[in-house]
Amino acid sequence: MGDKANAMKDYQRAISLNPKYALAFFNAANLYFYNRQFEQACEHYSQAFELDPADESAVLNRAITRALLREVPEALQDFSEALRLNPYSSHVFFNRANLYCSLRQYRNAEKDLSQGEQ
Repeated sequence: MGDKANAMKDYQRAISLNPKYALAFFNAANLYFYNRQFEQACEHYSQAFELDPADESAVLNRAITRALLREVPEALQDFSEALRLNPYSSHVFFNRANLYCSLRQYRNAEKDLSQGEQ
């Protein structure tokens, strides 16, 4: 991500040329996330996931973004959706456990960490 401004222009151009290009939305969302523009990141992850509902990464990244935005119910729902798509993802379990810890729901966090180890 050396030239972030031009990268974003490229993603926006790709989206304007093909509004069904899920990967362009996903990459733009990653750049927004990197720049701590979490609302825009969440919108673009949502669009990427809508275009490719099998994309675990888009819904997982949206969950993480929603957690940072303190949209806890939505974040938990997204983590569950990511696990529905990939029930063995230690990355999803780890990130959801982090959210549970921040909510002081330590039993849920411990359960997720145990699941993530398997």
